[in-house]
Amino acid sequence: MPPEMTASVPLLIIGPVHVPSFDRDRKLYRAAMPPPCLRNRMKNPSFQRPSRIRKAVIPALCLIILAVICLSVLAPTPETPDVPAGPDPEALTVNAGAPSGRTGRYRPDWNFGPMGAELEAARTEAERLSDSLSTAEAADAWGRVASGGEAAYGPADPRVLAAAARQARSLIDSGETGSEARSIADHASSGLAEALGTSSPESLFAAETAAMRQVSAWEGAEPARGALARIAEDSETALGPRHPQTLSARRYLAVATSVAGDAEEASAMIREVLHNHENMFGPDHPETLETLSCLGHVLSMGGDTAGARNAYTREMEIRTRVQGGDHRDTLVTTGNLASVLDDLGDHAAARDMFAAVLEARERILGPEHPDTLTARNNLAYVLDDMGDYAAACDMYAAVLEAFERLLGPEDPDTLTARSNLASAIVGMGDYAVARDLYTT
Repeated sequence: MPPEMTASVPLLIIGPVHVPSFDRDRKLYRAAMPPPCLRNRMKNPSFQRPSRIRKAVIPALCLIILAVICLSVLAPTPETPDVPAGPDPEALTVNAGAPSGRTGRYRPDWNFGPMGAELEAARTEAERLSDSLSTAEAADAWGRVASGGEAAYGPADPRVLAAAARQARSLIDSGETGSEARSIADHASSGLAEALGTSSPESLFAAETAAMRQVSAWEGAEPARGALARIAEDSETALGPRHPQTLSARRYLAVATSVAGDAEEASAMIREVLHNHENMFGPDHPETLETLSCLGHVLSMGGDTAGARNAYTREMEIRTRVQGGDHRDTLVTTGNLASVLDDLGDHAAARDMFAAVLEARERILGPEHPDTLTARNNLAYVLDDMGDYAAACDMYAAVLEAFERLLGPEDPDTLTARSNLASAIVGMGDYAVARDLYTT
């Protein structure tokens, strides 16, 4: 790899990064946005009156500069072959302009160079989709940036790998944590570590994404916990203890720790991150809200259901006020709160909340969108808890039929829907039908 390729590529901040918030049985994932980066302002230089000596030297310097300019103009220009533009080290420096975007994040000057106008436009569109929390569309857009960049600059270009890391993060945020997300996340993580070292912000972000996917897919909390602990330590060493990347790593380390069963340590860790985010950004900032959501998840995993209810209630109130009741994050938070209320025995309140989420999903996304089907499954779950087995069976059957048709009979979501339907049929006393469903 040429030496100029090893220059640090700025972290592509596109908006709040998350570990998932979990709904019942089929998991829903919050639209994640990478943490905003902090930037120091540079003071304007002071100007002094020139001394007499400097006044005397200036005319002589002007004559010398004029002579150099004349020689450079008259000198013949050597012929250079016409080659495609490669990575420009100047294009890999962070733009120190004012923060922009709805969350106050700065924009890195991540330029594909004079022959990459289409790629630059694609990157801008991918950032826009990420900022709007259109996670599935953002994943497709980042994929186009990565494939186009690979064709122009090769697969080992750090900018290409950074775009791939954003593609993987968007896939995870949209709930896709399977083989595609795994392959992209692992490739971007290993490639950036090789190109830029393990302590660069880009490498740390990609490694965090790979570990997040592992936790989101429930593939083993302990390996992900160890990876996130190393990422947090490296981030603190390279960037400082309160850098957003360090806090992001500690946030997801807390979630992995809770999944691993260490509730006390996870709770202390996530509360510390929340305290830092509230002090740095305020209570309404997306980073603070994401950490508040993770606090609810950690408390719920640790058995503090009342504490989780309080965290989710506060989050839902802020998101409704700031983002609106139909926003995807608000609906996910409402579903999380409903799930906790159901665990606390307040089935009527949980039913009403899940019904409101289902209505919004159907109206915004359509009746067969995965999020809509999940909302219908969750409402059926509460009805099942309330003993309304007939209504639950009707909803579970509709979900099962849609998943079988859209995803196939062996998809995990299809299998979950079949199990839920069988459980409700057992409640109705039809054990033979339930047995057939369990053994199909």
